[in-house]
Amino acid sequence: MRESSKPDILRGFLYLRKSRAESLSDSTEETLRRHKETLEKLASQMGIQIAGVYEEVKSGEDLYVRTEMLRMLADIEKGSCDVIVCMDIDRLGRGNMSQQGVILETIKRAGVKILTPQKTYDLNDETDEEYTEFQSFFARRELKVIKKRMRRGIYKTVEEGGYIANAPYGYEKIRIGKLPSLRIVEEEAVFVRRMFELYAAGHGCLEIAKVVNAQGARPRRTTAFNRTTIMGILRNPIYAGRIEWNRERWVKPLNGEDKIQVQSRDQSEWIRSEGKHPPIVSAELFEKVQEIARNRYHPPYNVGQIVNPLAGLIICQRCGGKMQYRPFSNGDAYLLCPRAGCCKSTPFDRVEKQFLETLGEQMRLLETKQRSLESAESLEHELEQTSRKLEQLNGQMGRLYDLLESEVYTLEVFRERSELLKKRLDETKQLQSALQERLEKVRAFDPRKAAEKIRNVLEAYQSSTPSERNAMLKNVVEKATYQKLKSWPKEQFVLEITLKVGE
Repeated sequence: MRESSKPDILRGFLYLRKSRAESLSDSTEETLRRHKETLEKLASQMGIQIAGVYEEVKSGEDLYVRTEMLRMLADIEKGSCDVIVCMDIDRLGRGNMSQQGVILETIKRAGVKILTPQKTYDLNDETDEEYTEFQSFFARRELKVIKKRMRRGIYKTVEEGGYIANAPYGYEKIRIGKLPSLRIVEEEAVFVRRMFELYAAGHGCLEIAKVVNAQGARPRRTTAFNRTTIMGILRNPIYAGRIEWNRERWVKPLNGEDKIQVQSRDQSEWIRSEGKHPPIVSAELFEKVQEIARNRYHPPYNVGQIVNPLAGLIICQRCGGKMQYRPFSNGDAYLLCPRAGCCKSTPFDRVEKQFLETLGEQMRLLETKQRSLESAESLEHELEQTSRKLEQLNGQMGRLYDLLESEVYTLEVFRERSELLKKRLDETKQLQSALQERLEKVRAFDPRKAAEKIRNVLEAYQSSTPSERNAMLKNVVEKATYQKLKSWPKEQFVLEITLKVGE
């Protein structure tokens, strides 16, 4: 609570969180409802006006996946509340020391108190701050114990042949006694058997995908099977009645912003067991497929690090898909479209060389101010047209009300037309906002500074790792489009680069 403002009525945020690690005896909705009623009553007794409610069902371990907590911290920094009302200090989080420090330091810096049914905490009071730190320490210890207990339960289930993950294609989840397991879905299993048989007969994954797609097979999360999903099925021992667990680890970057990295564990850490579920293919057929796969070259699985410096930057001009880096056993690598048959591939070293040369040309044009990324005049004209359209739509909305009052329109007709008009108004407002933001970036754009950023990237490129190269390029490049017709020779392609503006 702030000494300077001293409001007559305190503004409070309600923060509600039920962790998935907690007891499941009550439903999430019931738990949050009961907590909310308790906290609203407490706030009323303390003369606190509720200015915001933040609810989420997430583990308190990782701050950066708790969107409601992040939103609340942002609102606290704006000075929107005087007190946080929650069930206990643990509700705010049980993560590592650095992430817990972000939460508590934000609250302390804003002068916001924490109110629970048991106690009120003022982090600017030395005694309360120490007590809160002790509470946070024990909360983290408790979380570690809970996670250890859960891991033991998972490992025991797997060792007994139970299956606890989402059901793979060809199966559905069931329980055998108290043990989670799988049951065959024959409509899908017939395609699984077909995949194994075709691969054992010498067909490749891309060819198999075309066959099963043509026969009506549909994966559960995408529109069609591709070479990657086919290989994932062929390598999965679940289809031979076996379970392998703990094969991968998920590593969270310290900044909480980058994607979680997936890394393979050493096979000595894997947990293997014979599943309680029935196999879809025989052990002999499965082993035959594994032997063939071992003797064929396949693109490497995700190893948790970027090997393609152009990853995520180049899209296919024809289908809009992100171009993929594909190495081969002879040491060559190609850039190809993820959509089979869309456009021809090109040796990766040629594309990378052209990418850097094009970037260098754009740098030299920026240095001499001969190139404008986007015309401010054209944006101003488009923004002016959008503003006029917005005025027209607002006028139409006013006339709708006049027609309703004069009984030209019935209430039903008014509602129908006003809904359509509101949709157009919202879309136009969004366009106006986007154009305004773009115009501000273009006006603030300094060609010399942009050229200097590109020069720094090009100078550091050769001495950097693929991951570092990718990060540097994404700092200056918005996207690049790749085009290559089937009639073009191996070395010919078109690459167009769009630079970032105003950053």
